[in-house]
Amino acid sequence: MPTLIISPYAKPGYIDHTQYQFESMLKFIEWRFSLQPLTERDLHANNLLNAFDFSQKPLPPHVVPLTGAELSAIRPYINLVRTID
Repeated sequence: MPTLIISPYAKPGYIDHTQYQFESMLKFIEWRFSLQPLTERDLHANNLLNAFDFSQKPLPPHVVPLTGAELSAIRPYINLVRTID
């Protein structure tokens, strides 16, 4: 399953050729929280752990600025909540 991992702990510039499946995400969560597998499928799935480096300093976010036209196009979908001071 093609997977795009966006995380401050993703290995920079790393292309992982491990074959993953939908249960790989579940396998990673089970590993992280020391949980038992729910099914045989996640028991035998490849863990996403290979794509992360938790020993590195978290990477900063990559902010892609919007053009004025792009911002105008999404403005109707942005809920701005005003707070009363």
